[in-house]
Amino acid sequence: MSDFWHKLGCCVVEKPQPKKKRRRIDRTMIGEPMNFVHLTHIGSDRRCSRDEIQRRTGETME
Repeated sequence: MSDFWHKLGCCVVEKPQPKKKRRRIDRTMIGEPMNFVHLTHIGSDRRCSRDEIQRRTGETME
């Protein structure tokens, strides 16, 4: 009889922990941009060189 309980134990498996659901973000949770610097337009016809960006912003790019 003890052999029966030993074999039964191998079939019992712990249930995996349920995944925590992420909170859905809505517009009220998003604030204004901080320290935003517009460097260039992506996909525009006019290309902006690195030197021109540095001249406009006064910052060096790495």
